[in-house]
Amino acid sequence: MDLILENVSCGYGSKVILAGVNATIPQGQAFGLLGPNGIGKTTLFKAILGFLPLMAGRVRLDSADLKSLSRSARARLMAYVPQAQFTPFAFRVLDVVLMGRAAYMGFWGRPGRADLRAADISLARMGIDFLRERPFTELSGGEKQLVLIARALAQEPRFLMMDEPTSNLDFGNQVKVLKIIRDLAKAGLGVVLTTHYPDHVFQCASQAGLLLPNGNLIVGPYESVLTSENLSAAYGAPVSVLKWPGAGEDFRVCRPGYF
Repeated sequence: MDLILENVSCGYGSKVILAGVNATIPQGQAFGLLGPNGIGKTTLFKAILGFLPLMAGRVRLDSADLKSLSRSARARLMAYVPQAQFTPFAFRVLDVVLMGRAAYMGFWGRPGRADLRAADISLARMGIDFLRERPFTELSGGEKQLVLIARALAQEPRFLMMDEPTSNLDFGNQVKVLKIIRDLAKAGLGVVLTTHYPDHVFQCASQAGLLLPNGNLIVGPYESVLTSENLSAAYGAPVSVLKWPGAGEDFRVCRPGYF
């Protein structure tokens, strides 16, 4: 199954932020979306998710136009992981993960055996089943992010949409989340993540989309998209992409250039 953007235009009210965006993201790959602040990453992300109505074009999963699907049908295909969020209510971690089963339970439904099993599998997959009975409000930022990923996985989606999944995490938790993204893609899930860091795409994704100041989106394998030339043009500052000695031909790091 492919996630396909066809001539997508999106924005707010009558103001167009991005126009004519095209991309194909296969299931089983991770796709990193980058670009400078204010260029339209979040706007495009919301449009893909259906949070913003498209101004033109369409978003498809294979032949299925997402606009034609009900919310529950869309939720079974595509799950959303927001940045770690503040929750005023002390829900148990299990209850937070079970919220990912809403598309299967209906408005008045209650969790059944299949829902509890899906939640437990997701918690175990993230390695946080020991947090099952803990209040969500008492968790660290890294633990909360893992719980939100588990909640999305409990939806049993084909694609996982992740909005800056390493935002506000310490270095150790960033590494853990990036490894999880890489492993999920290897297991057959499609992953789309927004990030400010090219290095994160190098570590977990095989495809990349780079938004340029003129609104164009460069899409392709990360090694052909995230070049020194393209990144310097996107961010308006010298950027060097280096191959790390002794770490394999495909291991790259991004470093600021010299003015």
